[in-house]
Amino acid sequence: MNEANATPHAELIFELMNPNNPKNEREQAAVREIERLRETQQAIIAGALFDFMGWLTSRKERLVLSSANEAGPAVDAIRDFAKMRGLSLDDAQVQDWQDNATPPAAQRKPHYDKTEMNCFVQKLYDQKMREGKRGHYETMFHVVHRAIEAAHGIGKKPDAA
Repeated sequence: MNEANATPHAELIFELMNPNNPKNEREQAAVREIERLRETQQAIIAGALFDFMGWLTSRKERLVLSSANEAGPAVDAIRDFAKMRGLSLDDAQVQDWQDNATPPAAQRKPHYDKTEMNCFVQKLYDQKMREGKRGHYETMFHVVHRAIEAAHGIGKKPDAA
């Protein structure tokens, strides 16, 4: 395949990780490996943050951080810590590390309380039926669609009252 015609890597990963796309056995294995690598990456980042804070609190030198203070001493502390741990800061992804460590909202597993979601769905369904603008199946489709969006943190904020 010509590299100029190739699908961009980020788009391939997005399509692969989309739970709505059917996958063969190899693609399912790739998805599991990507998820495992993301979990490992997140655990490493979390470990580095705790290690850095532990190192900061064990130093004799005091470091004050606030919007009223210069950033220079904080940067110096990061450099000192990185040097001590043999960590290169040459290609630090300061602006985009979150995008690389967190899957897009559409690919995240939903985190929600089932009872709360059931109450949300029931209230929204009742509201739509009272409005009388939809039939039963159309209303259910709308309610389920909104519930999925709410569970994945995408779309409009639920407005069920």
